[in-house]
Amino acid sequence: MSQAKARRAISAFPQMLTYDPERQLLPTAKYLRELGVDPSCDSYAIFFAMPDFEKRIRPLVDFLLKQGYPLTDIIAEPRLLCYSLGCRVRPRLLFARSRWPNGKLPSIPELTTQTDSAFCDTILADEADYVRFYGQLRNSSEAAATPPRIDRSAIY
Repeated sequence: MSQAKARRAISAFPQMLTYDPERQLLPTAKYLRELGVDPSCDSYAIFFAMPDFEKRIRPLVDFLLKQGYPLTDIIAEPRLLCYSLGCRVRPRLLFARSRWPNGKLPSIPELTTQTDSAFCDTILADEADYVRFYGQLRNSSEAAATPPRIDRSAIY
């Protein structure tokens, strides 16, 4: 990483100065390189603001690869890696697959729509069905125990 990029990153995320570089930053940089991503790329700089981020993105990337998403599609959408596997990506993927019997995968942009309401609109599903589906996943311990975010602006 150039000195100019390092200065920008530290200016944007001063908490990085408190991290142990070997333990908290280097694993993320190494993993991004394994994926074919330049860790100094501006699109991925935010990941260094989160200590131990590699521990969070590795399971997410592994899950998406096992589901059939090409690595090029995954790394082309950096914001996808900011989302929780258990609370957003996995439930949305499983819900979409339950509605599409041919096994079609939702696109990465469909998985990363900002609200559950927008996600349901994108896949032509009722949000109440998604909330019920998510609750069943949570109750069966197949997903994280955090309820999905509901876009309340449509209610008020």
